[in-house]
Amino acid sequence: MADNNFASSGGASPRVGSTLNLLVGIWLIIAPFIFGYSTVAMMNDSVITGIVVAILAVIGLTIASETWSRWLNVIAGIWLIISAAVYSAAESPALIWNAIVMGVLVVAFSAWSINAVRHQHHQRFAI
Repeated sequence: MADNNFASSGGASPRVGSTLNLLVGIWLIIAPFIFGYSTVAMMNDSVITGIVVAILAVIGLTIASETWSRWLNVIAGIWLIISAAVYSAAESPALIWNAIVMGVLVVAFSAWSINAVRHQHHQRFAI
């Protein structure tokens, strides 16, 4: 079934950003097992942050009109970027870039969802 709010939100659906964040969260969970992270700390960080991002994305998909889970995902995305700097001496550059890119994507997809929710609220209350 199509997202009924897609057309009324100017084409931007909060569900799209949340769905993309769910995919990023899943990637963060499985990436350590694919790449074989050399430090347990960064592996745990990726898995735990991935679980958090995925759970918050599911909340965003379930309760489409809320923004708090999306704001928490912005914080999780910023943490991914910061954690890349924290672990940069111990991990390979490819894994560090993976954390940075995934962090930027989580922030961008969350901002997209937040903007779409706000746009829908504005459309609802516009006369």
